[in-house]
Amino acid sequence: MKKLVLIMNKLYITEDIVMTKRDKRALVFVNPAGGAGEAYRLVMEYVVGVWSESEFSYQMIITEYAGHARDYVRTIQLADWSGIILASGDGLVYEVINGLMSRDDWQEALKLPIGHVPCGSGNAFITNILRDSKQSVMDTMEKFVVQAAILTATHSVIPFDLAVIDTCDGQRLFSFLCIEWGIIADVDCESEKYRFLGETRFTVEAVKRILRPRVYNGYIDYIPYSDNDDTLNTNHITSTTTTAQLHHHLLPMNESIPTDSSTTKWLRINGPFAHDFESNLTVVTQWHRNITYAVYLRRSLPQDIVMTKRDKRALVFVNPAGGAGKAYRLVMEYVVGVWSESEFSYQMIITEYAGHARDYVRTIQLADWSGIILASGDGLVYEVINGLMSRDDWQEALKLPIGHVPCGSGNAFITNILRDSKQSVMDTMEKFVVQAAILTATHSVIPFDLAVIDTCDGQRLFSFLCIEWGIIADVDCESEKYRFLGETRFTVEAVKRILRPRVYNGYIDYIPYSDNDDTLNTNHITPTTTTAQLHHHLLPMNESIPTDSSTTKWLRINGPFAHVLITSKASISKDIVASSQSTLSDGYLTLQFIRSNGSTRTNLAKTFTKLSEGNHFDFNFVEWMRIRAFRLVPNDDHGNIMVDGEKVAYGPIQGEILPGIGRCMGKQSNVDRVSTNI
Repeated sequence: MKKLVLIMNKLYITEDIVMTKRDKRALVFVNPAGGAGEAYRLVMEYVVGVWSESEFSYQMIITEYAGHARDYVRTIQLADWSGIILASGDGLVYEVINGLMSRDDWQEALKLPIGHVPCGSGNAFITNILRDSKQSVMDTMEKFVVQAAILTATHSVIPFDLAVIDTCDGQRLFSFLCIEWGIIADVDCESEKYRFLGETRFTVEAVKRILRPRVYNGYIDYIPYSDNDDTLNTNHITSTTTTAQLHHHLLPMNESIPTDSSTTKWLRINGPFAHDFESNLTVVTQWHRNITYAVYLRRSLPQDIVMTKRDKRALVFVNPAGGAGKAYRLVMEYVVGVWSESEFSYQMIITEYAGHARDYVRTIQLADWSGIILASGDGLVYEVINGLMSRDDWQEALKLPIGHVPCGSGNAFITNILRDSKQSVMDTMEKFVVQAAILTATHSVIPFDLAVIDTCDGQRLFSFLCIEWGIIADVDCESEKYRFLGETRFTVEAVKRILRPRVYNGYIDYIPYSDNDDTLNTNHITPTTTTAQLHHHLLPMNESIPTDSSTTKWLRINGPFAHVLITSKASISKDIVASSQSTLSDGYLTLQFIRSNGSTRTNLAKTFTKLSEGNHFDFNFVEWMRIRAFRLVPNDDHGNIMVDGEKVAYGPIQGEILPGIGRCMGKQSNVDRVSTNI
């Protein structure tokens, strides 16, 4: 029993629980789609151990389609089972009850006790069971699941009410919970598109429906409850009673209900019916204020969030080719609703060609916009930053905060923004998109570093993320042919390149980072400063870098290399942590490299296995240092060099950090008060 106490964390087993071994097994159904797809994991991690320790015997069935459990219980041998347990939401409870009621021996079938492990959205059945036994429902899903696992393993058999329901299409159904019409029904039904959010889907849809109440025309006939009513008594049910006979007051659906109070018990309430918006204004206001947090933060919400309406619109670019072509659908299904309910004002532009966003931001009136949001991968972020930096008034343009909704392959920009605010990145694309939609609607303005980059063909570019040479550059560039695979394209190409590693000849000159370095200070930038002046250490590309340590800060590393990566942020994609110590605005670049030698293939394979956690610096063959500036000089005639995932001319390239020069839509971490602008 000690393991049960440990599993429960702060729940303890009372001394009067008697554990008796059952001769029969319980039939357990697990809906793998339940609880935003978490049901099976919850059962295996938190339920199976409890049942094993209590010697609770069961057989588990994973449902394969809607109605599977209903079909299954229609044909089981009742004598083989001690009960039925549903690891799901309430849908499977309804399904099994109606499956049992469709049997010829439904009277015997109903004697099988039904248990419930909460692995869905509503979880009302187990909540009512616990409430009836005077138990408080646990405050986290994991504890709630363990609580139910213990209850099912140590249960008594308790009766509960059903309601017989006749519908207009001739069905006879049996309800264990409720009949809904109006706003609750709409919320229950129309929240299905947010099922991936789990229980929070109801809150999201409820706010929408409260803010836009509907009217429901009709009437309700009813018989009031009375203690001495002659209602159907279960003692009168016999082995020959059919489910068609399971009523006492109901009339055939084609007959009108008599409502003359002198001759019948039936009374009538006439509509129309509607949700009373005004009487719930306080609740609506609170929900409206906090909804964007409730969507994905399943904990107590801060009480001091201040929401202020923006006077200007955000300029939103959607790349329809992003995310394997799913960007527009993701925005329309998961972003627009969040922004609408937040009263977040925006204008949406669908990009029509490569460079469209860059061209567009070069000519916008800055005063018209509150910020720029990119529903895309990282390519559009790079494009817009360089578009803003090409303006004559680039200093003012950079004050526009940039937001990012992850609708592409890499999605590094939003990943780093979330990482910097100590938020975990959501595990599915849909949740990730909603998380970003909420962040953009409720953002604070946060600074981030850029790097100024000079290429061998005379371009001056501005990087928000990384400069790649070696295997990462090849993977980034040559995986383009697999773009239809989304993020998976990087994995496919990485495996190919590890198995056939290339050698990259050349050298890297760099200036080490120092806390008291005299690097470019953004406070020294004036309205007359040009982008050509945005450097402190760089030399013209046609001049050699001096490397005499007695006269210069520059140092040199000679190749050959297998991997070279220079980053200004921690993550270079959602799943790759290239430099775990880096932040949005730490004021330095991180140079890392792996030398080409006889162990290259093994070293690369080891490195790639650690990139998801950012632990690859633990390997002594991964050399790294913090730097202020660099010049990378390949000795080869051709190859790939990438800046923020975009291919640039192959040849010498140099760069320098520009600390805190950019602005993004983010969140301050570890603050007591959150000022939330909408």
